[in-house]
Amino acid sequence: MNEILFKFSNNDFYIEVEDNHFEYDQNLFDLNIDEVRKIFNKNAPYIFTGSCGLWNGRVIYNNTVFYDFDSFYNRMSSDIFSIDVIVYKNKNITIKGHHHDGINVYELIAVKNIKKNELKEVALKSLDSSIYFVGRNELAKDLFDKPFSKLNKEELVNFIYDCSN
Repeated sequence: MNEILFKFSNNDFYIEVEDNHFEYDQNLFDLNIDEVRKIFNKNAPYIFTGSCGLWNGRVIYNNTVFYDFDSFYNRMSSDIFSIDVIVYKNKNITIKGHHHDGINVYELIAVKNIKKNELKEVALKSLDSSIYFVGRNELAKDLFDKPFSKLNKEELVNFIYDCSN
């Protein structure tokens, strides 16, 4: 079971400055995001997966690899206007982001927490979801010249990254 290290919402940072008048404390939010950034960058790379809530249903994100927090945060924050962040003791991160159509869920799993067999499954799903793009068949063929079972964790992570870019 994931034990929570800390969690917060950007709604937590509204402070009452007068009776029923609240102001948002961006500095306090930034301090909390900096903690997440430190954990992320210390434990990177992360496999990113999740789903996006749209007016017509949920869309599953393709697996992606992020090597630094700012790249992930820039991508995520362009889609949402309110976030809830949970950081687990095992350094996995879950972020729920609210927007006008619904809720996006971002799951970030530290590669070092993933067993090699599980990483193979993620790599195969990444290949399946990207095979429809031009050139992906060649990417798979090139990588599969080496038996899939012989790929090390770094090669699997690079493969997932290549499928998503």
